[in-house]
Amino acid sequence: DVAVYIPLEGIIDLDSERERLSKAIGSTEKYVVSTQKKLENENFVSRAPREVIEAEREKVAQAGKTLERLQETLKSISE
Repeated sequence: DVAVYIPLEGIIDLDSERERLSKAIGSTEKYVVSTQKKLENENFVSRAPREVIEAEREKVAQAGKTLERLQETLKSISE
């Protein structure tokens, strides 16, 4: 994973970008919570194929990484 930082001040509307990031954070958080609940559901875990469960776990892990990046970006443009 590589992160590239480009100074955006004066190029984009920072207020709009903060709002966009906040919305993305909210939707990603909801996705993580709902997927974790699915993985905690004994009915789902006992009936789903192992591959499906592993795929869902991978999706949660990736969404967690995305969430961290979004939060870091929001923090960096809010300072």
